[in-house]
Amino acid sequence: MRFDPIRLIPRSLLLSISLVAQVPPPPAPAPEAKAPAASSPAPKAAPKAPKGKAKPKATGGNDAQVKREVAVGSKVRSKALKGKKKAPLPPPVDINSATKEELLKLPGITEAYADRIIAKRPYPTKTYLVLRDVLPHALYTSLKGRIAVLPKP
Repeated sequence: MRFDPIRLIPRSLLLSISLVAQVPPPPAPAPEAKAPAASSPAPKAAPKAPKGKAKPKATGGNDAQVKREVAVGSKVRSKALKGKKKAPLPPPVDINSATKEELLKLPGITEAYADRIIAKRPYPTKTYLVLRDVLPHALYTSLKGRIAVLPKP
């Protein structure tokens, strides 16, 4: 018996290969007619600036001057940001002992959510708010830095 590699290839694959072979290639694009040459050469496209970096301002100077201007601008911005201090966050709210008014101060907590939190107490960890279907996961992720479960004294 002679070895025939074609018998090892499934028929569906052979059919798709034969169909691809019958498809004519796409037509080549038609050559464009060239416009008469202008008296001055066409301007080249400006190089793209990398993402996340400030674009230098067009001042008409050389590259070193533009680099200096960008560096000075970034120093001014960083000094302005250093002077601003963030307001400290309030301490986290204990979900096992907080009153309804304290829970309502949290962003996104409505009266219905506050009632559900109080009704299903105690919680061993704060993730039980999602596990017991008290809060939706999206609301929990926005609040998880502002809530806590403190151990009993």
